[in-house]
Amino acid sequence: MAQDILITPGSGEPQILFRGSGTNDTPLELNVLSSYQSASTSGTALIFEGTEGQLFSITDNLTSGVIFSIADIAGLPFLEIDASGDVRFIEYGRYVGIGTGVPSYELDVFGTGRFSSGVIFPDGVRQIIAYTGTASSGTSYTAGSGLTLDGDEFNIYGGTGHFLQVQAGDILVSGNRMDRLAQTSRYSSYLGTIALHFGTTNSEFYLVKSGSISPSTMGAGGIDFQMTRSSNLQSARGGDSLILGGARNWVEGQYNFIGGGEDNLIDDAPGASILNGKNNTIDEPNGTSIAAVILNGQNNYARGRYSAVIGTNNKIWCTSATAYDANNASILGADNLNSGTYSTIIGRTSHIPGEETDNSNFRGNLIVGGDSYIDKKGSASFGSSNYISSIFSYIVGVRNEIYGDYSASFGNLNYTDSSGILSFIRGHKGRARIRNENCISNFDHNQTGDAQKSSFLIKCSGNDENIKYLTLDGVGNTGSSNVNLKMPDYICTWNFKVGMSIFDVTSGNGGSYFVNGCIGGDPGNYIKIINTGTPERYFNNILSGIQVYVEPHTGTHSLMVSVSGISGLETRYNASVDVVYCGGSV
Repeated sequence: MAQDILITPGSGEPQILFRGSGTNDTPLELNVLSSYQSASTSGTALIFEGTEGQLFSITDNLTSGVIFSIADIAGLPFLEIDASGDVRFIEYGRYVGIGTGVPSYELDVFGTGRFSSGVIFPDGVRQIIAYTGTASSGTSYTAGSGLTLDGDEFNIYGGTGHFLQVQAGDILVSGNRMDRLAQTSRYSSYLGTIALHFGTTNSEFYLVKSGSISPSTMGAGGIDFQMTRSSNLQSARGGDSLILGGARNWVEGQYNFIGGGEDNLIDDAPGASILNGKNNTIDEPNGTSIAAVILNGQNNYARGRYSAVIGTNNKIWCTSATAYDANNASILGADNLNSGTYSTIIGRTSHIPGEETDNSNFRGNLIVGGDSYIDKKGSASFGSSNYISSIFSYIVGVRNEIYGDYSASFGNLNYTDSSGILSFIRGHKGRARIRNENCISNFDHNQTGDAQKSSFLIKCSGNDENIKYLTLDGVGNTGSSNVNLKMPDYICTWNFKVGMSIFDVTSGNGGSYFVNGCIGGDPGNYIKIINTGTPERYFNNILSGIQVYVEPHTGTHSLMVSVSGISGLETRYNASVDVVYCGGSV
């Protein structure tokens, strides 16, 4: 050029120094370097450097190498433009922000952007369509003959097409089945160890192992995750039923559930469940086992609405398809049989029966213990080897028997006769033969009840001088032995003590009477008073005419207490009678 300005130093590279006017300003140098970042031996470069290093460079070179660069403090480039037309950003830097002053990523765009030719991911796949979460209406895609994407619906149909097939050991879905591929070949034929089948008509699905038996029929909406079957009937054959696992399980009823275990069966019992166990069965004769459940154990059988079983070899048994028994029955234990409505057995080898036409006689019973039996309603046994054949009776102990209604026994080897209703026994080898008998016994001589103490309450009322008998029911029917103080059916004696309270309703006066004595009897031969003490009478004058009699009654073989009152006075008579048995077989 005509007007060149040449800067040539005395030695080294050409250099211009720029400095601000401030006293503390640092200089900025412009250096002219020869052949800088050039592949040839020519090419001049302008280099701007500060006190901390190179800031900016321009090279006179369009053939190869870097034309323009901006560097950091270490001289590493942030931005480079080379002769081939490539531009490089942050090769040695951190983040690039577009639309943001505080970038957080290598490329942080705060706004929209466009990739007209797609995005290439690290695996080399170019993606040109972004998934937005929904498919547009009318969009349809078909793979083979088994998979259809229609709008926002993803459907799998039977067919030959593979819509997903990946490397060996992963998942293969073909037609209406999903298989786990064997570790052999990516495109091998069916070598799977597990297959998941999707139903084509009933919306059901099930698992099956390679080479094992597949179900012949599945219920609508049925799900079966067990993988071992010995019969094609072993599946969730009931509608909306579920088998979570196990082996050789089978359901036929709607809404059934089996959680696991082996060889369990629910036979057409809606809502019934078996949680676990082995060889358990819930049967369903004509709706009798709705919502029954077996929680665990083996060899259990449940036939009763809303019944429940936990244990081994138990049976809740409804006697027939039209029976009322076994509803709401439950068992916890082993080797029990329960057919009683609202009845429970906790223990082993116990039995509560039922009745085919009307189970009201066998409902509401409870057995806690073992080897016990209840065949009436509202009774309970706590212990072992007890037997109750009466309503609303209770036993606590071992080897007790009750046949009298509304009775109770606490102890061992006690016995209540059917005539001993409303009785109570405490101790060992006591026997309640008489209504309202309250027994205490610790032993016997040679038969139950022959060495016990019993207490009774008797009463009557009247307003005349006629003889009135105090009886256990208060009615005064001396012809019935069930209401009298009947002596036992063996030779014995009673030491008795009678204490009577008397009250005159008309005048408000009262009195009392006491007598002790001994009575003996031999059934079929005799009954007699052996001895009596002197009676004690404590009467108000107006009641002094009342007579009290304590004597045997041959017809009923009983100890009788009677009174003769006063005409015109409405009088009540209550007496306690305590007797001590002594006797037995000769």
